[in-house]
Amino acid sequence: MAAEEQLNWASILRFDQERGLASHRRDAEAAGRRGAASERARYLKEAAQREMLPRLWEFGVRLTVEEYQEAVRVRSWITHEQTIARHEETARSHPSSAHWDLERIRELRAGTRHFWSPDGHLLHVAVRDDGRFVADHGFLTPEWAERLRQDMPQHAKLVTLYERNQAAGRGHPRVCRES
Repeated sequence: MAAEEQLNWASILRFDQERGLASHRRDAEAAGRRGAASERARYLKEAAQREMLPRLWEFGVRLTVEEYQEAVRVRSWITHEQTIARHEETARSHPSSAHWDLERIRELRAGTRHFWSPDGHLLHVAVRDDGRFVADHGFLTPEWAERLRQDMPQHAKLVTLYERNQAAGRGHPRVCRES
């Protein structure tokens, strides 16, 4: 049995989840001490959103490496969306902030796409400033694209489309879902 298979992935996921929740709660507490009520409310809302994620460890479920990675992708997507929302709020409340203006936030949103398959798998693709795609935390090389097609067969056509667009120097494709 490989070392990967012996790890208790559900326990690792639980640790990640609890660490993230504790961080949000500490940030909310600190914001409360500073008297920043809206900031405190935002951190508590983000914690509540994370608490809604399935707690597979409570059911005694043993996760495979792939299931753990899928859960991490979903949590990464939620973190990404929460970060963008936080920056949008900052840009609106501090319009003179050069670091996070609404235009830059729109660029970040435009550069990232998330695709859910009917069986619950998440594929997220970001385009870098140099035009290369990053799909599920890996550069879209032929080897990585092949692995994605094997791991997520429902996204195989989409991965191929992105691979072709990258080779042609184009950005995100317009995707029409088959009904």
